[in-house]
Formats: sequence, structure tokens, C-alpha cells
Amino acid sequence: MNKTWIIAALLAAAGVGGYAYYQSNAPVSEVMESDSGEVETPAALEEASEAAGEAVETVTESVTEAVEEPTEAVETTTEAVTETATEAVETATETVTETATEAAETATEAVTDTTTEAAVEMATEPMVDAALTAEGFDAAKVIEMIDGSDLGVIQKTTMSALVEQASEDPDLVESVLTQVKEALGL
Repeated sequence: MNKTWIIAALLAAAGVGGYAYYQSNAPVSEVMESDSGEVETPAALEEASEAAGEAVETVTESVTEAVEEPTEAVETTTEAVTETATEAVETATETVTETATEAAETATEAVTDTTTEAAVEMATEPMVDAALTAEGFDAAKVIEMIDGSDLGVIQKTTMSALVEQASEDPDLVESVLTQVKEALGL
């Protein structure tokens, strides 16, 4: 809407200016000399000059209004952007805080679980080591160790069969336990 007023004011100024230009090109016969020898300007030229001055004032007012309204719009937009940015920062802060809290809780749980598992392993290692000696040989525990290992199915079956034979023949225990330790990487 402001553009419309500016264009209208510019057209009015152009019209008045055109009228003034046309009148300034008037025939010389219209220009009169006074008794004192001075050249008098015709009344139409004075009127055109006044109209041009009024048009300039109108255009100036229109331009001033047109500049003021966008300035107000910029201020309103700036306020809205500031509010939105503040809300976004607050939301991000809350999200980061929640995520950090959850990560800390997860890390605490993981450390607790790992510590518990390590303690259980440390407590069972002497039993495992004892089961893999000729004095503490326990066929059931050795077979459990073999079944819980990463060995292939055929190798697990072969090792388990050897352990069962060793449980029936004490002379085989030493050689079978050596083979089991090598297979398990102990």
C-alpha cells in the first residue's frame, strides 16, 4: 500500500513538473516588463512553482511514512526473532541437560555391570584353574568351560568326549587337560 502512495506522489510530482516545464517554454509575449525594467514571471509559472513545492512536500511525507513503517516492521520482527531464539536456546539447554543426565546414568550402570562381571570372573578363575589341574580335575566344570567357549561345534564335541574319557581313566587326565587348555587359549 505504501508503494502505491509513493508511486502516486511521484506521478503527481512528474505532472506538476511537466506542467511547469511546459509553462516555462511559453511564448515570450507572455513575459512582461514592468515599469522598472524588471522581467515579471507569469502567474502560471508561480503557480506551477508552488504546486511543485507542494508535490515535493507530499513526496517527502510519503517517503518518510514509507520508511517509518518498515522500521516498525523490522523492530517487531527483531522482537519475534529474539523471543524465538531465546525459546530455542532454552529448549536446547533442557535437551542437552536431559541427554547428559541419561548418559551419566547409562555410564554408571555400565561401569557397575562391568565391575560386577569382572568380580565374578575373578572369583571363578581360581575354580577354572583348579578344574584344569590334575589334582582339582572336575569333568563337569571342564565340559561347561568347553561348551561356553568360542570353539567350533566339532571341536567342542571332540574336547568334551576326551574329558569324559579322562574322567574314566586318570592316566589320560594330564594330556587331555593340556589339549583343552591349548584349545581354550589358556
